[in-house]
Amino acid sequence: MIMNTIDHNALLLQVMAHDLLAPLTAIKWQIEIMAKEGPADSKFAERLQGVHDSTHLGITLTKHAHVAGRVLVGSYEQDNVATPLADIVRESALNLKYQYERHGLTLEVEIDADPTEYEIDTNLLKLLVWSIAKYFLSSAPAHTVISFRGISAPNAEGKNLFVLIGSAPNIPDTDNTVKPFSATEASGPYDQAFVFAKLIHTISPLVGAAVSASAQGSSLVIEVAFDRT
Repeated sequence: MIMNTIDHNALLLQVMAHDLLAPLTAIKWQIEIMAKEGPADSKFAERLQGVHDSTHLGITLTKHAHVAGRVLVGSYEQDNVATPLADIVRESALNLKYQYERHGLTLEVEIDADPTEYEIDTNLLKLLVWSIAKYFLSSAPAHTVISFRGISAPNAEGKNLFVLIGSAPNIPDTDNTVKPFSATEASGPYDQAFVFAKLIHTISPLVGAAVSASAQGSSLVIEVAFDRT
């Protein structure tokens, strides 16, 4: 059990180090240009916005790493608050657009407005959305358009649900792409999909959600259903 935990954290550390390198490098590069060209540079405002975006991404990733590490070793203490779940999901998904663009992918976000408040840990919810997004990033080729759709609807038993559906079309070898979602062991030392599936499965029950992944033709689909009753 201890070795399994270490494996997950080692994989997570590799991913986070790689993810943080991009915004930190971008900040360094933009600041060097700004210092050389000065405010008279016609792209000064654009470069300043780039520094802001990269800094925001770096802070977000660091927060996710901090929470994820504690979740994986079982030391995270939840702090639930009443909050409109749909708003947090929308904000979390929109914040991922910049990271997707850096990987040559497009993220389309359409989350229905829903003022219903849930007692939920917002840090865990944000980490769940990020983990789902990272699962897609580990699987989708460049130029893929990935969509996050959030809807409010009753299920077959009449319970009120908020459902987040992530989907990516034209995934090569879709059946094998979905396998890490239910795997009990990593397929190798760089199996990123495995570590994010682990995070998804660990976080979901903590935020009252049921999660599933499936191959639908050439599309990879992940659904997360939050019970509002």
